Amino acid sequence: MEIGCGWEVRRGVGQEYKITVAVHIRESLNGITVSFSKVLWEALEHISAKRINDILEVTRVVDDISNKPPATIRWV
Repeated sequence: MEIGCGWEVRRGVGQEYKITVAVHIRESLNGITVSFSKVLWEALEHISAKRINDILEVTRVVDDISNKPPATIRWV
């Protein structure tokens, strides 16, 4: 599992977004082609809740389901 992180401060209707955490759960046999792993929703819910509850600055957790290729492993 790879976790990326980006900083974004956006003020909206009663909400302030700070850190967005991107979760990349991948499967690969050779490192050249990579597919996203089809994990259970309960696992993603647990990861999301843990990040948001443990780190006050984290206000959003997203799941990246892009395959490589055409996408790259790194996400900014």
